[in-house]
Amino acid sequence: MSSLSKEMPKRRSAGRRKSDDIHLRIVGKSISPITYLATDYLNHFNEVIMLLDMILDMPELIKELLVWQPKSYVTHFHESGLSDQDLIIEAYHAASDEDRNTLLAITNEMERIIQDSIAAAWKDGQALDEISLTMLCTSTTEKLRERINLASAVINSGAASVADRHDIALTHTSINDTQATVDILFDVFQKQV
Repeated sequence: MSSLSKEMPKRRSAGRRKSDDIHLRIVGKSISPITYLATDYLNHFNEVIMLLDMILDMPELIKELLVWQPKSYVTHFHESGLSDQDLIIEAYHAASDEDRNTLLAITNEMERIIQDSIAAAWKDGQALDEISLTMLCTSTTEKLRERINLASAVINSGAASVADRHDIALTHTSINDTQATVDILFDVFQKQV
């Protein structure tokens, strides 16, 4: 890990503590004191993985998947009913643009992967055959899990943490997946230089 990556969270946290009281209010909450972001947002995507895993055994659950809709971070928490939802949203707005934008780029890619998979799974009013559906679900869950790990790293440690991860090997099925991920990591790395 570069010295800049190690220093960024320390400087960011120290600067925030001086300028606001959010840092004190998030202690002990499910909000990263480094980024001011919450991993609970990733549950929205984990729900899709759970459905895809169940569809392999119960293909009729594809109808459940068809109703899934993307949600922004703020909308997700606004609708969550969590006792700390207002603080989570306030902390999100206090997070650095770099961390928010990196997370947004990753989650936008996950949303696209999910929507593409839903479209592929349900063509012309019919579900794919069992073998094709199994292959699609397996591929989609693998891609989503990898991106959830990447998003989790951003949420817990900041965008700088993914800039140092040269070992990231994401599964791609198209040049668009590859290019979107490369763009995310390149943008983060460029900001660190």
